[in-house]
Amino acid sequence: MVFVTNTGGLTLNTLDSFGAHVAGVSAGGNMTLLADASGHDEARMRDLIGLYARQMAEQVPLLGAAIAAGAAGEVRRIAHRCAGSSASCGVLGVVSPLRELERMGKERRLADAPRVFAELEQQLEKVRDRLRKYAEPASMTQTAR
Repeated sequence: MVFVTNTGGLTLNTLDSFGAHVAGVSAGGNMTLLADASGHDEARMRDLIGLYARQMAEQVPLLGAAIAAGAAGEVRRIAHRCAGSSASCGVLGVVSPLRELERMGKERRLADAPRVFAELEQQLEKVRDRLRKYAEPASMTQTAR
């Protein structure tokens, strides 16, 4: 079933395509949640994506520092927050390594955390360019082409 619901210039098809390309989300993935959270308003959706990108840019280095310091509780707390934000925004490709880091922090076993953190960084690198593209107003994206 294909929904083509207008979301202020973005369609659910566009959102599904965004999710599939950004995070390995299959069509019909969690991007509908982002559209719902934004009230299907394009500007609010861009704001949410921008907020997510800024939060991850701030939190991921803190997560890396917590791993390096062996601060298991901090690893658990930061990973939990980032996993929730990622899931809510439909960026599911990073949720698995974040949940794994959260579990490691909870169990106070961080020996393998640097490897999982490297996996997280690889997934985030794939996501960043797409997030920037979709956070821009449609007129800016079309002008840049």
